[in-house]
Amino acid sequence: MQIFQTTASSNKVIATVELPYAANVYIVDQHNLNLLQSGQRFEYRGGYFTKTPVSISSPATIGQQMFLVVDDPSGSGFNFRYSFT
Repeated sequence: MQIFQTTASSNKVIATVELPYAANVYIVDQHNLNLLQSGQRFEYRGGYFTKTPVSISSPATIGQQMFLVVDDPSGSGFNFRYSFT
C-alpha cells in the first residue's frame, strides 16, 4: 500500500491516477487512514478500478490533510503516476 498526502486548498480534493493494472484507489482523511491501517472498517472515496486513468474527488475542508491510498492487490508493488488538483 502506498500513501500520498496533500493539503486541501479548496472544499474538495481531486486525485488522478494512471495505473498499469487494476488496483484499489482511495481518498481518505486522517481518521479513516488510521482505521484502514489498523485493519478496521473505514470510509473512503474511490474503490477498485480496472481502467485508467482514475479520477476521484472527495469533499474536504480548506487546510485539511487528505491522503491518496493506492493498494496493489497482488502485493508486488508497481509504478504509477498520480496528481492532485
